[in-house]
Amino acid sequence: EAAILRASGGGAGAATTPGPSAAATTTPGSASASRYAAARAYYKVPFEEVPDLVASRAVVLHRGNAYVPSESLVSLVAGRFRARLAKALVMTNRALAAGVWADEAGRVAPIAAGLALRYLGPAIEEEVGANSQQMRVQDLPKAATEHFPLCMLTLFQALRRDAHLRHGGRMQLSLFLKAIGLRMEDALAFWKGEFTRKITAEDFDKRYAYNLRHNYGKEGKRTDYTPYSCQKCLAQTVGAVGEYHGCPYRTLGSAQLKESLVENMKLTPMQAKQVAEKAQQGHYQLACGRALELRRFGGEELEENVMHPNQYFEMSRKSELGVEGGGGDGGGGEVDVEKIDKEP
Repeated sequence: EAAILRASGGGAGAATTPGPSAAATTTPGSASASRYAAARAYYKVPFEEVPDLVASRAVVLHRGNAYVPSESLVSLVAGRFRARLAKALVMTNRALAAGVWADEAGRVAPIAAGLALRYLGPAIEEEVGANSQQMRVQDLPKAATEHFPLCMLTLFQALRRDAHLRHGGRMQLSLFLKAIGLRMEDALAFWKGEFTRKITAEDFDKRYAYNLRHNYGKEGKRTDYTPYSCQKCLAQTVGAVGEYHGCPYRTLGSAQLKESLVENMKLTPMQAKQVAEKAQQGHYQLACGRALELRRFGGEELEENVMHPNQYFEMSRKSELGVEGGGGDGGGGEVDVEKIDKEP
């Protein structure tokens, strides 16, 4: 386990302060470094526990140990968490294969099958309900161009171009618009305005108005439906001509995705390539998050991962207002440490 080192006086040679100009391997004995290190806390760990910090020359190495500054401790904790999680997943898989799955299939199988579709992030609908700001129909084109994630921008553009969306696309986009503050009356006016470029107003009222009111909980069993999460978008089946719902980072080919990122998200070709590579590796939400970082935050990595299209919208909109995105305190259990007073 990690052992905390509080260096003092002349015995702090091994705890030379790391920094951008410091070498990864530092010779103990610097007096100035000793005085500065006396006020800092370090964690002594085997160097192989923090390979990323070693590679970036952000730690001091001495006799096979790395001295990690307290502000960089997250790297150690994240590595331990990943290792333990991987081990637990392997053990769980073995237990299921050994017979637990057969005995508990009726109870556990539906729960396990639904985990991938569950959204575990903030309650988007509660945040929107508490937000008094409304989205006006006339503001939708500007909001779509500047703040919609690629999945919703693709649907919005297809609707404006074709004056129609299939059922899957209508559900995905209409619930998203509802969650960003578009009221039911405005939603009906918006969809009717788009569809009646090809059909009559009477046809729209007969074929589509009921479903829109149903999404707002005003028809049928009056359920107030919530917007699709990223996982639900990823689980959508897309294949027929004219279908644009789902997640474009998953459904589009590499060349088509890069073209869309450059044309619609205003990324440079090099930035689009970077995002498309993550999508090719199956990291669809990371690709979406990276597109947001490049487009709205100057490429700065955010602490908060994109897990919901409406979360993306709020993060993008806040960046325009000068509010920092991401962040939040990370939870976790306590780590037992042993205080050592002597130089290794």
